[in-house]
Amino acid sequence: MMTMMKCRAMKCLLGMVLCALVPACASQPKPEPQSVAAPVVQPEPVSEPVEAVQEEADKTTVSPHLAALRDAVKNGGDIEKTAHDVIDANPESADAVEALRALAIHALAEKDSDKAQLYIEAAVGYAPQDVDNLYVYARVLHAAGRDDEAIKKLDDGIRIAPDNSALYRLKANILLEYLDTTRALEAARKAHEIAPENCGDTIVYADALYASKSYEDAVAAYESARVHCTVSELALQNLAKLYEVHVQNPEKACGIYKLLAEQSPDNAYYKASRDYQCGLQQGTEG
Repeated sequence: MMTMMKCRAMKCLLGMVLCALVPACASQPKPEPQSVAAPVVQPEPVSEPVEAVQEEADKTTVSPHLAALRDAVKNGGDIEKTAHDVIDANPESADAVEALRALAIHALAEKDSDKAQLYIEAAVGYAPQDVDNLYVYARVLHAAGRDDEAIKKLDDGIRIAPDNSALYRLKANILLEYLDTTRALEAARKAHEIAPENCGDTIVYADALYASKSYEDAVAAYESARVHCTVSELALQNLAKLYEVHVQNPEKACGIYKLLAEQSPDNAYYKASRDYQCGLQQGTEG
């Protein structure tokens, strides 16, 4: 009896969603500086919940439909079709919740926030204690500019899973956008403590340190991230600004700007900054 009621409730919820969707230093002019007051915050990957936030994929046998969906998410297949196949095959199951979440993430990537909200609300309605659902819901709310609500969802998730670094990382990123540096640093430090070898967690910690004007510590955190992975252009920009302005190390700034100019050869600012900082380095050596 209970199973039948659950099934009917899930089908009703899905029905509502689907209906709603029908040269020398002296000769080089100093480049015009870009803003150095705060770091450029790293964007959160919209595909992350499926591949990184969840615990390691279930080792038990999964249904062919769910296997097809996970393959589509990982390799760029038809997410909408495979997700609906999962839902149609077993609408009252945890598989269907995962499918709804995948649809929400896909809609978010397509910048369709209305559709994303409908899907994730359906998933949360069926599994309100699922941390992945809460994470994705926070992403959707953040995309819609509803950041207070997004923080609340993340805090709900943290109460359920206090060792999930992705929840803290997203919270820190949102708070950094509003320069709430105290709370951002608290959340970022927690994320880094939980997963110190995770690049995303190290980067957001570096960003928060930078925003909090702990410049030497920020440099150390950015450099630590570079040991573990290839960091983003935004992180390199922040590191270059730190070396150029805040810790004033022309040798290091020269090296970072060289790297940026190699990666973006058409960027005039990178070239000018490279030439200026490398010229300062040579003047120091001389």
